[in-house]
Amino acid sequence: MSLTHQLIQKNKVFAKIVYSKPYYNNCFSDNISYHTYEKFKNWMIGEFDLFFQEEDHDCLKIYFPNGLIKIEIQNNTKINISVKNKNSKKCEIMMQKILKLYVFALPKNT
Repeated sequence: MSLTHQLIQKNKVFAKIVYSKPYYNNCFSDNISYHTYEKFKNWMIGEFDLFFQEEDHDCLKIYFPNGLIKIEIQNNTKINISVKNKNSKKCEIMMQKILKLYVFALPKNT
């Protein structure tokens, strides 16, 4: 079982792709610390460095062809990851890639 699949099964908050004109939207939420959010945000900035990015104190937006990735933290405890794309399959693939980075950025418990 892949790490992404384990993460989805563990949290059971991975939403199905939802179509809202003209984009497909895929969301994920989790409770984390602000330090983990910062670490994950840095991984995302490095991974998607060729795309236009807007960074705010509590939000990161990455624009790519036909879509948008939005990562935000609320109350320094809850992260929301949202992927919008005009193609449902590409939306799902992008979310899987982001969740793999998310699992990689999480602190390792030994």
